[in-house]
Amino acid sequence: MTVPATREHRTYPVLTLPVFDLRTGDVVVGTDSEIIGIQAENPWTRRLTERHPDGQITHFTYDCADELAVHRRPAPAPVVSAAAAEAGANTGRLAGIRCPRCAHERAFVVQVTLNVVMLDDGVDAAAAGQPSAEHFPARVIDPRSGFSDGDPIQCHEGRGGCGHRGTVDEFRIRTVTDAAG
Repeated sequence: MTVPATREHRTYPVLTLPVFDLRTGDVVVGTDSEIIGIQAENPWTRRLTERHPDGQITHFTYDCADELAVHRRPAPAPVVSAAAAEAGANTGRLAGIRCPRCAHERAFVVQVTLNVVMLDDGVDAAAAGQPSAEHFPARVIDPRSGFSDGDPIQCHEGRGGCGHRGTVDEFRIRTVTDAAG
């Protein structure tokens, strides 16, 4: 995408993101320069190539934790058939989970809280079990699912997904029955 002469990008949502999460095509707020290249100089820095509205090309190096405000073109709405919108194909731990952007259901990265038995020579995750509610009253993991609605989740790009991020609740499939009740 080149920066539109009509300033169409100003109608896109403004996001303040760490440099690590920027994409080519994002337009920097304030300078109206489009990010046309991103290179990893090392694991902690990124070199951004930006095209300004007058055509000038500039290069800047940022720490991955630095944040920039950018205009980002919204992702197109997924085209999902009515039958597919009702229920997902998963019947196990991912039952009822689908990416709201691309309708992917196969694999997700989910950040969960896990109790482990810590030993001097390592960790035994299997021996810990679930704590009682009085130990962690605000956060008891449902043993049937392994994660809760507020957990961060990402559609796994390495397994055919789009990389969309959100919470487990945002990825839950809403059926007509859910909307009515």
